[in-house]
Amino acid sequence: MSAGFRDNFRWAFSWGRWYAILFSAWVLVLSAVRASVLWPEYGTTTWGIIAGYWIAAVLGSFVVGLLRPLTGSRFGAFIVGWIGGTIVYGSVGVATGLQRDAPWWLATIPGCLVGGGLAVVWRDQANYGRNATTNWRFVAIIVSIALIVLMAMKAAHWW
Repeated sequence: MSAGFRDNFRWAFSWGRWYAILFSAWVLVLSAVRASVLWPEYGTTTWGIIAGYWIAAVLGSFVVGLLRPLTGSRFGAFIVGWIGGTIVYGSVGVATGLQRDAPWWLATIPGCLVGGGLAVVWRDQANYGRNATTNWRFVAIIVSIALIVLMAMKAAHWW
């Protein structure tokens, strides 16, 4: 591996591991509240879900680290975020057994909305620093679309 890729992977994994830690902690809290590590609706256990989060963090970090040189433009950042988000959502879907009921391409929707959207926000914040203002209309639109997609997924029994 070249030094550039190593640095990019470290950078990507520094973000990915925090998501894995936070979501793993959330699943542990839910398991404690439920007093069970079994998740029969997903066909897995708490440990399988946590493993899925960490696999997603490593795979997503690898791809985002590899593609990070493309983030020089907003469009490039969006594409890298979309690809990384799709890998993460797809990995979690496989780990939790959701791929049985849902079409394979379903992970591209949250990958696009969340991964692509966050990547553009990250790029803008990195380039413009504290002088960047948050476009709350854009945030509201993305959150609204994400909620609609989540409701549609729930209605279709994909989640």
